[in-house]
Amino acid sequence: MFVGKGYLCENMFKCNIAKINNNNNNNNNNMISVYIVESCDLWHMRLGHVNFRKLEDMMKSNLIPNLDKNFDSCTTCMLTKITRQPFKSVKISSRVLDLIHSDVSDLHGWPTIGGKKYFVSFIDDCTRFCYVYLMHSKMKS
Repeated sequence: MFVGKGYLCENMFKCNIAKINNNNNNNNNNMISVYIVESCDLWHMRLGHVNFRKLEDMMKSNLIPNLDKNFDSCTTCMLTKITRQPFKSVKISSRVLDLIHSDVSDLHGWPTIGGKKYFVSFIDDCTRFCYVYLMHSKMKS
Protein backbone atom coordinates (compact mmCIF):
# COMPACT_ATOMS: atom_id res chain seq x y z
CA MET A 1 0.00 0.00 0.00
CA PHE A 2 1.41 3.41 -0.98
CA VAL A 3 1.51 5.79 2.00
CA GLY A 4 3.75 8.61 0.87
CA LYS A 5 6.60 9.93 -1.21
CA GLY A 6 10.01 11.22 -0.15
CA TYR A 7 11.74 14.19 -1.77
CA LEU A 8 14.80 16.39 -1.28
CA CYS A 9 14.04 19.87 0.03
CA GLU A 10 16.52 22.39 1.52
CA ASN A 11 19.24 19.70 1.73
CA MET A 12 16.96 17.40 3.74
CA PHE A 13 14.83 14.43 2.76
CA LYS A 14 11.19 15.01 3.65
CA CYS A 15 8.29 12.61 3.41
CA ASN A 16 4.71 13.38 2.36
CA ILE A 17 2.45 10.92 4.10
CA ALA A 18 -1.12 10.31 2.96
CA LYS A 19 -3.89 9.63 5.48
CA ILE A 20 -5.09 6.07 5.37
CA ASN A 21 -8.65 5.09 6.25
CA ASN A 22 -8.50 2.01 8.41
CA ASN A 23 -11.77 0.21 7.60
CA ASN A 24 -10.73 -2.92 9.50
CA ASN A 25 -11.35 -1.31 12.90
CA ASN A 26 -14.83 -0.95 14.30
CA ASN A 27 -14.28 2.65 15.42
CA ASN A 28 -13.23 3.80 11.89
CA ASN A 29 -10.41 6.03 13.16
CA ASN A 30 -8.01 7.44 10.61
CA MET A 31 -4.54 6.06 11.15
CA ILE A 32 -1.18 7.06 9.78
CA SER A 33 1.68 4.65 10.03
CA VAL A 34 5.20 4.85 8.69
CA TYR A 35 7.95 2.29 9.08
CA ILE A 36 11.45 3.68 8.78
CA VAL A 37 14.41 1.33 8.93
CA GLU A 38 17.26 2.86 10.91
CA SER A 39 20.46 1.44 12.26
CA CYS A 40 23.48 2.63 14.20
CA ASP A 41 25.57 2.14 11.07
CA LEU A 42 23.26 4.44 9.09
CA TRP A 43 23.46 7.19 11.75
CA HIS A 44 27.23 6.67 11.96
CA MET A 45 27.50 7.45 8.24
CA ARG A 46 24.92 10.28 8.32
CA LEU A 47 26.91 12.06 11.02
CA GLY A 48 30.22 11.90 9.16
CA HIS A 49 31.52 8.63 10.65
CA VAL A 50 31.23 9.82 14.25
CA ASN A 51 32.58 7.59 17.02
CA PHE A 52 30.07 4.96 18.20
CA ARG A 53 30.45 6.12 21.83
CA LYS A 54 29.23 9.55 20.70
CA LEU A 55 26.23 7.86 19.07
CA GLU A 56 25.39 6.21 22.40
CA ASP A 57 25.65 9.61 24.13
CA MET A 58 23.35 11.12 21.51
CA MET A 59 20.82 8.32 22.07
CA LYS A 60 20.90 8.93 25.84
CA SER A 61 20.30 12.66 25.21
CA ASN A 62 17.38 11.86 22.83
CA LEU A 63 19.12 13.61 19.94
CA ILE A 64 18.74 10.52 17.76
CA PRO A 65 16.33 7.58 18.17
CA ASN A 66 17.25 4.70 20.46
CA LEU A 67 18.55 1.97 18.19
CA ASP A 68 19.96 -1.52 18.56
CA LYS A 69 23.56 -1.12 19.59
CA ASN A 70 24.91 -3.59 17.04
CA PHE A 71 27.96 -1.68 15.85
CA ASP A 72 29.61 -3.23 12.82
CA SER A 73 33.10 -2.25 11.78
CA CYS A 74 32.98 0.54 9.21
CA THR A 75 35.06 -0.08 6.08
CA THR A 76 35.53 3.64 5.41
CA CYS A 77 36.76 4.26 8.96
CA MET A 78 39.14 1.31 8.73
CA LEU A 79 40.61 2.60 5.46
CA THR A 80 41.08 6.17 6.66
CA LYS A 81 42.65 5.24 9.99
CA ILE A 82 45.41 3.07 8.55
CA THR A 83 48.74 4.53 9.63
CA ARG A 84 52.25 3.90 8.44
CA GLN A 85 55.62 4.11 10.13
CA PRO A 86 57.20 7.58 10.23
CA PHE A 87 59.95 8.47 7.80
CA LYS A 88 63.57 8.45 8.86
CA SER A 89 64.66 11.48 10.78
CA VAL A 90 64.63 14.53 8.49
CA LYS A 91 66.18 17.83 9.48
CA ILE A 92 63.47 20.50 9.71
CA SER A 93 63.90 23.11 7.02
CA SER A 94 64.35 26.72 8.05
CA ARG A 95 63.99 28.19 4.54
CA VAL A 96 60.75 28.65 2.63
CA LEU A 97 60.22 26.05 -0.14
CA ASP A 98 63.42 24.21 0.83
CA LEU A 99 61.50 21.03 1.77
CA ILE A 100 58.01 20.22 0.44
CA HIS A 101 55.96 17.25 1.64
CA SER A 102 53.41 15.87 -0.82
CA ASP A 103 50.84 13.10 -0.77
CA VAL A 104 48.27 11.72 -3.21
CA SER A 105 45.15 10.18 -1.76
CA ASP A 106 41.70 9.08 -2.85
CA LEU A 107 38.32 10.09 -1.44
CA HIS A 108 37.41 6.43 -0.74
CA GLY A 109 34.81 6.12 -3.50
CA TRP A 110 32.95 9.38 -2.77
CA PRO A 111 33.62 11.77 -5.68
CA THR A 112 33.21 15.52 -5.34
CA ILE A 113 30.35 17.35 -7.04
CA GLY A 114 32.68 17.87 -10.01
CA GLY A 115 33.41 14.12 -10.20
CA LYS A 116 36.97 14.28 -8.86
CA LYS A 117 38.07 11.22 -6.90
CA TYR A 118 41.63 12.08 -5.80
CA PHE A 119 43.58 14.92 -4.24
CA VAL A 120 47.23 15.86 -3.89
CA SER A 121 48.53 17.98 -1.04
CA PHE A 122 51.73 20.03 -0.84
CA ILE A 123 52.99 21.27 2.54
CA ASP A 124 55.96 23.60 2.97
CA ASP A 125 58.06 22.33 5.90
CA CYS A 126 59.18 25.78 7.04
CA THR A 127 55.89 27.72 6.96
CA ARG A 128 53.47 24.72 7.10
CA PHE A 129 51.60 26.37 4.22
CA CYS A 130 49.36 23.74 2.63
CA TYR A 131 47.90 23.62 -0.87
CA VAL A 132 45.47 20.94 -2.06
CA TYR A 133 44.52 20.11 -5.67
CA LEU A 134 41.55 17.93 -6.62
CA MET A 135 42.12 15.44 -9.48
CA HIS A 136 39.98 13.16 -11.66
CA SER A 137 42.64 10.43 -11.74
CA LYS A 138 46.15 9.69 -10.51
CA MET A 139 47.48 9.65 -14.07
CA LYS A 140 49.36 12.63 -15.48
CA SER A 141 47.18 14.53 -17.94
